[in-house]
Amino acid sequence: MTVLISIIAILLFCAPAWATDYYVATTGNDSNTCTQAQSILTPKLTIASGSTCLSAGDTLQIRVGTYTGPHGSGMPSGTNWSSPITYKAYNGEAVTWAAPATDRALTLASSQHHLIFDDIIFDGAAQTGSYDVIKITYQDPGTGAHHIRIQNSEIKNAGAQAVLLTGKAEGTCCVEILNNTMHGNGRFDTNFMHAVYSQVDDVIIKGNDIYNQSNGQNVHIFYDNASNNIIANNRLHDRVPGGTGSTVSIIAGVGTGHKIYNNIFYGSGAGINIDYGTSAQAYNNTIYGGNIAIGAESAGTVIITNNLIDVAGGAQPFGIGIYAGASNTTVQNNLVIGGAFAGCGAAICNLAGKNTTLIDNITSGSSLFTNPGAADFTIQSGSTARNAGVSTSPTVIDDFAGISRPQGPAYDIGAYEYVVSGHKLNATGKWTGTGKMVVQ
Repeated sequence: MTVLISIIAILLFCAPAWATDYYVATTGNDSNTCTQAQSILTPKLTIASGSTCLSAGDTLQIRVGTYTGPHGSGMPSGTNWSSPITYKAYNGEAVTWAAPATDRALTLASSQHHLIFDDIIFDGAAQTGSYDVIKITYQDPGTGAHHIRIQNSEIKNAGAQAVLLTGKAEGTCCVEILNNTMHGNGRFDTNFMHAVYSQVDDVIIKGNDIYNQSNGQNVHIFYDNASNNIIANNRLHDRVPGGTGSTVSIIAGVGTGHKIYNNIFYGSGAGINIDYGTSAQAYNNTIYGGNIAIGAESAGTVIITNNLIDVAGGAQPFGIGIYAGASNTTVQNNLVIGGAFAGCGAAICNLAGKNTTLIDNITSGSSLFTNPGAADFTIQSGSTARNAGVSTSPTVIDDFAGISRPQGPAYDIGAYEYVVSGHKLNATGKWTGTGKMVVQ
């Protein structure tokens, strides 16, 4: 009997908590209990009240409508990524978390962690000044929010930043910004307000469409030695004409371990700036009308490999510039079409950068984009970029569209691999994500 009781106790202790869905709707009532709010017919009215029902593993299903913030205060935490708390638009309904005139739509600053925000419209249109739409930060010492994921959402019309991440020393870190659309941000402040401003470590910015930024950068990494940020598979484009502040699309301006790859830039001014002592890698980006600049002030160890830069698509005078502040730069197997910097008369220009290594770069030929006027930067069969790169594995193992690299004897340069259509076997005998085999 004692053994049986012990076994039952162990099973009860180890049994996982069952994840529960709760509902919020603009037609709801906060007087409804949490048990009632498990039914779509008797939802809570507000995000705050719905949050009081949540435990690790639960989801707050939010019905169509506008929910004016600020949200975030009192939100509970998940346990880990296997048991997070999720805030989600119900069944794809249009759910807007609106910022009020003088605050944010969402602020996390009380040690919250393992939260997912999925398919939500975060809107700063009502803001009357320089307020961010989302800020992940800290309130008291040691209370930084961490392990936060914002995905499949729309973040727009911020007076200042769309997403601001601060408080590294207080524990803020590990934010994932995945597959979102961000546009129309930086409306008020002319002092370098950005779509995403990261001052913390271990941030992943991947799969986003960022456009119509009014000023500042699309992505800006600066302050507090922020390190190990990944910026990958984003489309960064169509900056607001006449916008103020820097016209660089991505600045990695502090820290080490940053990885910038498989991004597509067009209509967004200059492309990538690695500076202020930063160490970073930039692999397999496609930059139409922009460039890559290293060490205008200073830079650490920088590797620039397999980038496709078509200067003719914009007003930049060169493709890759290594300035005197650069101290240890490798530039390898990049393709630069057009442009020559006045300081050296070349498309790839080393302007007194120290310990600079240039290997097998190409400054002639053709990018042969499929249709750049329609923002289609896949390459055609005769592109000079085809099979002209080197392996950037394990960082880059597929392309912007998720096609495995390489599709031929070598990596293609730029964000896309060239894929021959048809049900044919490729060099490695692997299937593509479309269920077709391909040959090159």
